Amino acid sequence: MTAAHEVVLGIDLGTASSKGVLTTPDGAVVATAVREHGMSMPSPGWYEVDAEQVWWGDVVALCRELLPQAGGARVAGACVSGVGPALVLLDAGLRPVRPAILYGIDTRAGAEVDEPDRAVRRRRGARALRLGAVVAGARAEDPLGAAARARRVRAGAALARRQARTSWRC
Repeated sequence: MTAAHEVVLGIDLGTASSKGVLTTPDGAVVATAVREHGMSMPSPGWYEVDAEQVWWGDVVALCRELLPQAGGARVAGACVSGVGPALVLLDAGLRPVRPAILYGIDTRAGAEVDEPDRAVRRRRGARALRLGAVVAGARAEDPLGAAARARRVRAGAALARRQARTSWRC
């Protein structure tokens, strides 16, 4: 099959919407689609997204809308970029155990982030400390312990692993 019979799929999962584009390998746009979504704020300063329903749901919906517009062309490549930084806690089956925490804007771990000494901050960076504090906070607010057993994975990595197990024929 020649490049003329191929398309490339791109999806960006943003804070307020997910956007998809189908292009030819040389960059000509074949089709675009957008899915608006929101996030939840269960407490002041907390920002969360249901990764399964919102992010994965948007990936599936965008694929279902865009791929039929490929005109029979083969999908030669696909890329999904995601909002970040975000924390998605997954079980062994790669299913989220709780809503994703958008720790780039979520302030629930503010006190914990401010606690570590300056030497640790210089060595690891503020973002790593914020993630650690958010993980600790997720464990503390989880009475059933699902967060403690979960694998800690960034949003983009979670979707990539999920997509690797899923056909693009959404």
